Amino acid sequence: MTARRSASRPADASRACGGALISWALIGCDPPPLEPRHKVTSPRILAIIADSPELRPGQSTELRVITGGLKVEPEFTWYVCARAEATATFVAQSTFGQAEPNDACFGDAGAGNVRLPFTGPNALFAVPADLLRRIEALRAVYGSNISTGRLTDIARTAGLPLTIAVEMRHNDPGADGGAPANTVVRALKRVVVIDRSQLNNNPPGPSFRFSAPRDGGAGGVAMRYVRDATEERCEPDDGSGPLVVRPGSVHEIAPAPTEQPWLERYFILDTFGQPAEQVETAFYSFYSTGGAYRDDRTRIPTRNTIWEAPLRLGSIDHWLVVRDGRGGTSACRFTVTVSNDGGTISSRDASSLPDVLETPPWTSSDAGAADVPHSDATALDGER
Repeated sequence: MTARRSASRPADASRACGGALISWALIGCDPPPLEPRHKVTSPRILAIIADSPELRPGQSTELRVITGGLKVEPEFTWYVCARAEATATFVAQSTFGQAEPNDACFGDAGAGNVRLPFTGPNALFAVPADLLRRIEALRAVYGSNISTGRLTDIARTAGLPLTIAVEMRHNDPGADGGAPANTVVRALKRVVVIDRSQLNNNPPGPSFRFSAPRDGGAGGVAMRYVRDATEERCEPDDGSGPLVVRPGSVHEIAPAPTEQPWLERYFILDTFGQPAEQVETAFYSFYSTGGAYRDDRTRIPTRNTIWEAPLRLGSIDHWLVVRDGRGGTSACRFTVTVSNDGGTISSRDASSLPDVLETPPWTSSDAGAADVPHSDATALDGER
C-alpha cells in the first residue's frame, strides 16, 4: 500500500506515500520507497486508540492518536462514518488486509459522514442512543439487499462497526529531507457498537523486555507502561533510567507472553448466517526513528523481534503497538540512546550474530503477511 503527496490536491490512496501530500493508512502510512516500513522519518500516525473499542448505544469514548516524525504542532480533523465491511459474508470481524483504501469517510465523500468538533490529537465520540435501530446505517455497512429483520439480527449478534477517520495536517517546511509543507496523513480506525452486557476492552499497556538475543528473556531490562497527561510511554520497571546501547549492537524486544488473560471472545455471523464465537489474538507492530528491525510485525506465539542499533550516535525513539484484531489497541513510546559509553543493556555486536540478521529487515520476506497486522494497513484494524 503506497500513496503519493502532491502540492495541489490529495493523491489517490494507491500511490506512493513518502514524499506525498496525502499519506494513506489504517493507522499510519508507508514510508518512502527503499525505506523499511518501521522507519519513522516523516509525519506518521502509528495508532488510533479508542478508550472503549466496543460501545453500547448512548455511550461515548475518547479517541486519541499516537504520532511520530512530527517537527511542528499539527492540526487534526475527525470524522465518523458507516463504511461497508470488506468481508465475504455479513460479518463484523477483522478483514486482515482485505479492505481497499478509499475516501468514503473523509469530508463530504461519503453519505452519513459526521464531523466531530475537535482539532487536536484527542476527540470524543458519543454513540446515538437509537443507532442500532437506524436501518440506513445498518444497510450502509452490511448491504442494501438485506431484509430489515435480517439486519436487526446481524446488529444484535455482531454489532455495528463504525469507522473513525482522522486527517492530520502538518505544515513543517521539510528541512533536512523531511516531509514537505502541507503534508496530510489520513488514518482509519474501527469501533463496534453492540448492545450487550459485557463489552470487550483494549489490550493492557505494552510490557516487554529489552535485552540481547538468546538470553531467553532472563537478561536485559523489563519495560513497563506508563500513561500521564502528555503521552503513553514505556520505561524501565526498576527505575534504572534511559536505555543506553553501543553503536551496531543487537537487541531483542520480547513482549510479555501474558496475553491469554486479556484475549476476549466475541460473536460473528458465519457464512451460513449462524452465530459463531471467536477469540481475539495478539498482534505487535514495531517502529523506530533509527536502526533496523528484523521483523516489524509479529503475532502470537512468535512475539519477539530483533533490533540492530545504528552506527550513528544519538537518541532513537521506538513505538510498540499492540492490537487484538477486533479494534482494541494499546501503544507506548520508549527511547534508546546510542552512545560509545553504552552498555547498560546486555548486548552483542551484530557481527557475532550472522544468523540473526542474515537478511536486512527491509528485504526480508513477509511470510504470512495477509495474517499479520501492521499499522500501515488500509484495513480497519491494521491487520496487514
